[in-house]
Amino acid sequence: MAHDQNIFIPLNERCPDEQPRERLAKYGVQQLRTSELIALILRAGGAGKSAVDLSDQLLQRYDDDLPRMSHLGLSEIKSNPGFGIASGCALLAAFELGRRTHHAMQDSRPLNLKSISDVARFFRKEFGAEAPEKFVALYINRSHKLLGSKLISKGGHSSVTVDPREVFKEAFLLNASAVILAHNHPSNDLAPSTHDIALTKELTTAGKLFRIPVVEHLVVSNTSEIGILNKKNENEN
Repeated sequence: MAHDQNIFIPLNERCPDEQPRERLAKYGVQQLRTSELIALILRAGGAGKSAVDLSDQLLQRYDDDLPRMSHLGLSEIKSNPGFGIASGCALLAAFELGRRTHHAMQDSRPLNLKSISDVARFFRKEFGAEAPEKFVALYINRSHKLLGSKLISKGGHSSVTVDPREVFKEAFLLNASAVILAHNHPSNDLAPSTHDIALTKELTTAGKLFRIPVVEHLVVSNTSEIGILNKKNENEN
C-alpha cells in the first residue's frame, strides 16, 4: 500500500517569491516570516527538508517562543531533525548577536535609580535573586543615574564577606557621587540579619570617611525588596 509522501523541492529551484533571500531583497527584512529569517541563518536544509521547513518545524516544537529558543544549548538544538553542529552554531551566534545588540542599546541609555524598586529590578535582571547570595555595589551620580555596578562578593545561602576597599575603589574610579548597596536573600525572607545591619553600619561609616555616601542598602528577594536604611529611619521617627 502506497503512503502519501511530501515532495521536497529545494529552495533554489522554487519561484523567486518563495525564496527568502529574494523576498528580503524585494520586500525588505520586516516582511519575512520568522521561519524565513531563521532559514537565511541556516543557509541550507537537511533531512530531506528545506531550510524554511526546518525552521517551521523548530518553531512549532517550541511554540514560536523565541525568548525560550534563544537560551537553548547546542546539544538541544542538534536534537532536532536536520540540525547539526554548523546550523546549531549559526543559530546560537544569531541569538547571541541579538542579545548583545539589545544590551548595547540598554547600556547607551543611563539608568535612573531613584527608587528602591528601580534598584531591585536592576539587581534581579543583572544578577538574579536566587542562590547563591550576592552582594553588589551600584554607583550613581548626583542625578541618580547609574554609572556602573560591581559584584563585590558571592557566597552561600546565609551570608557573604565584603571588603569595604572593594566597594569604594570602584566608586573612586567611576567618580561616583554615592553608592547603593544590594544583596539577595535566596530564602525570600526580607528581614535583615544581624550581619546585614552591622555591615550596613560599617560601610555607611566608610562612605562618610571617603565622602561618598551609602544612600541605601537593599535586601532583595524574587518578588520584593526592602531598604535597610529607610527601614531604620522609619523606626526612629
